[in-house]
Amino acid sequence: LPVLFLQYVLNQFYPHLYEDINGLLRYGILVAITLLLTFVNYRGLEIVGKVLILLLVISMAPFFLMVVIGIPQVNTERWLQTPNGEVMTFNDDQLDLSQAGWFPWATIAGIQFRPFLNNLYWCYNGFDQGAHYSSSVTKENYKRGMGGALLLVCSSYLVPVLIATGASDLTQSQWTAGAFATAGTQIGGRWLGNWIVVGAGTSLMALFFGEMSADSMQLLGMAELGQIPKVFATKSRHNTPTVSNVRCL
Repeated sequence: LPVLFLQYVLNQFYPHLYEDINGLLRYGILVAITLLLTFVNYRGLEIVGKVLILLLVISMAPFFLMVVIGIPQVNTERWLQTPNGEVMTFNDDQLDLSQAGWFPWATIAGIQFRPFLNNLYWCYNGFDQGAHYSSSVTKENYKRGMGGALLLVCSSYLVPVLIATGASDLTQSQWTAGAFATAGTQIGGRWLGNWIVVGAGTSLMALFFGEMSADSMQLLGMAELGQIPKVFATKSRHNTPTVSNVRCL
């Protein structure tokens, strides 16, 4: 993920710089980022939580602004456009639900459900890792955290997508890596598009950060249960995993 962060941000702002960077320098930057995040994990879950909240604000703020600025610009007909640019119409007489192929319900109204479900799995992946922190928080905080996270994740995907597709002129074929930045530029200006790039890169770092914390806690718990060597149960003076943390690098 640090590699993706560096590549994504540099490719957006300086397309040729990433390939031109000396290999040793690139490696040094990646090692420095990884060690910094590892050190924060070492200092304790409270600090991890505060840093993740900060990263959340940085990464979500541009999407919030895009929604606020883009609402008056939304053309709702664009939500029904198909890849060829036609607008799907639905009425009581005939619904455009014709199917074909060996499994006729693989698509419904132009929706390909196999990649759709794969995307849903990826977008909502990680909720299972909340259990890794269950022994370090109260039951009430755990329930509130999981419920709040579900609402936040659902809204942070659905609302920006609705605004970006309704207020920009991007076609479905143009929705590739960096499309949100392009939509943000059309909606609010170049400053907003650049901020979205920074926010996307920040979210990659947050994902790496949270993954390392959750995985180290998982190894710690497995060691305490005797499922893996006891050395992985070693804790620091901050009551955080040490060997498990290093193993997750």
